[in-house]
Amino acid sequence: MRDVIVIGLGPAGSTAARIASEQGLNVLGIDKAVFPRHKPCAAGLTARACRLLPMHESEYLEQKVHSIRIYMGMNKHIDLTDSEPVMITSKRETLDTALLRRAIQVGTEVMEDCRVKSLQVESGGVIVRTTRGNLKARFVIGCDGVNSTARKALHSRRQPSLPAWEAEVEIPDSDDKELARTVHFDLSCSYKGYGWIFPKKESISVGVAGNYVNRAQIDHAFNKMLMHLTKNTQTLQITRQCGHLLPLFTISNYISGNRVLLAGDAAGLVDAFLGEGLYYALVSGEIAGQWVVVNTHKYVPDYSNYRTELMQKVGRELIISKRLASIVYGMRQMMFYLAEKKPFILKEFSRALSQTDGYTAFVRNLPIPWRLYFWNV
Repeated sequence: MRDVIVIGLGPAGSTAARIASEQGLNVLGIDKAVFPRHKPCAAGLTARACRLLPMHESEYLEQKVHSIRIYMGMNKHIDLTDSEPVMITSKRETLDTALLRRAIQVGTEVMEDCRVKSLQVESGGVIVRTTRGNLKARFVIGCDGVNSTARKALHSRRQPSLPAWEAEVEIPDSDDKELARTVHFDLSCSYKGYGWIFPKKESISVGVAGNYVNRAQIDHAFNKMLMHLTKNTQTLQITRQCGHLLPLFTISNYISGNRVLLAGDAAGLVDAFLGEGLYYALVSGEIAGQWVVVNTHKYVPDYSNYRTELMQKVGRELIISKRLASIVYGMRQMMFYLAEKKPFILKEFSRALSQTDGYTAFVRNLPIPWRLYFWNV
């Protein structure tokens, strides 16, 4: 019997596996894909996320972004530029492979092309039924995304989520030299959502996320985002595209118990305002790995400790991001006007995201009347 099986080897899973393996535990990582594999994700890394990565940026860097442009329609926008990178873009196949390599180097055994069918919790362990046979471990860390199989073992409710659509587009012929060095957000293309353009070395990630009810709405929003690249969207070369779900954080959901922990998207740890999940995946992966090290040989594991530590690290951040999303996307015209007239707001927001307590720091630096929106957070 192994000490821990990690299901899903994205940033959360590889981080948890690495932390547990470094402390001498017998760790098996399982993933349904074969690495390197494509993952639909804009893959924007803030400074605080980069600090959690165990490798040099040369192993995952695509572009250093110094400018952000926020649109309210095609002709109205606000620009924010900083001497320091606002964020770094990567590709998930590159980033995830580099993180998995670090876990393997410290002793994690990996089983690729292996789908998990179900989990059965028994006294003293968990049986993981897979397409390659049954496996057993003292604990399971579920990092298997928004449609997590591991979550079913906790009898946790399905995470609420927003549909998103993302595509990789070849860099178009354009006189706009800033296109490859600027992140674009459009607040007007989606209902209670947004669109994004993230530059990479040889392509651009274009995507939309929002409260859509059918595919026609998604296509309409996506085509509006493509128009930021060129008026003639038919000339764009889309290399790959797919849809996925962005989980919405719910504080009442179970994330630990019955010898199972959830981390990353499986636990719903995604920023509701920006849709960013990489930072929260890395943080929760670290905490899950450390928790298993401490509790492996305990007769009565302290599941509440995992939730408590996770909420102390990211709980308030996620609650603030949800409140911010509700305010900004619910009153987009007014919020855009305020940001246009009060440029310090965006500067504070950009600086805050480089700090560990990003959203908390942002709210703390707002004028007192504005803080009233977050008085009970």
